[in-house]
Amino acid sequence: QPVVQATAFALPLVEEWYYRQKNIGYLGLPPWHPDCKDLDLNTPIQFIYPTSNTKVYIPKNLDNTKSDMIAKAAHRHNKSTLYWHLNGRYLGSTQDIHTMPIHVPRGIYTLKVIDTKGHSSSTRFQVLSP
Repeated sequence: QPVVQATAFALPLVEEWYYRQKNIGYLGLPPWHPDCKDLDLNTPIQFIYPTSNTKVYIPKNLDNTKSDMIAKAAHRHNKSTLYWHLNGRYLGSTQDIHTMPIHVPRGIYTLKVIDTKGHSSSTRFQVLSP
């Protein structure tokens, strides 16, 4: 197949996630050809929330129960599946929209996401009591 040269408007991963919310025609970078080794030296996953070393205050609901924290991640490839782990405990998976409600009491946590190709990203955060 012939090589095609093209110019692309590319943003860093989290900025791309926000930009895509208002610009559905944004294409980003094309995926690697299946015969090519994935040369992306940076992980295609990044946390939107919580970011590393965030201190989270989770308020109570009107019925005096504690709310869930909503974690968000961005993946460079829209149709990817992410598998979520909190302190090594599997929470579930997401596809397309990567938001995960997490019920966490006071403490320090490590949240990790892994995609189907083995790319991963993790973040540490602290939950403060209400």
